[in-house]
Amino acid sequence: NVTRLNIVESIEQDTHPASADIVAPLIAKLNSSGQWVAAVAADTGTYLLVKSVKAGMPVTGIKRGVVVGLNLSALAYEAALYTNATGIPDTATSTGALVIGQVISAHSNMTGAAADKLFRVDMP
Repeated sequence: NVTRLNIVESIEQDTHPASADIVAPLIAKLNSSGQWVAAVAADTGTYLLVKSVKAGMPVTGIKRGVVVGLNLSALAYEAALYTNATGIPDTATSTGALVIGQVISAHSNMTGAAADKLFRVDMP
């Protein structure tokens, strides 16, 4: 896990307090008190939380956008990440799992170097 994801582009995001300690990245949804809780594989209305925080502290969740900070080095461009039973983004699909986005390329320079790998978030 990482402590923080950096937001490159935010199309849709929301900020709420954490109901419990959060270790980023975490797939989360809002509970009836308006606080983030870990989501399970088939949940919809989810966000990708971008930083680790203690319970009660505010944290931003990305619904649609682009982030950097996930370890994507072993994944191909256009590879998908999925939901899982623990709320952690996963490279493998399982029963009820939903796609949460895909690896995209971005060039930080134009000298012929390999493209960087970013993650396009598109939460269910």
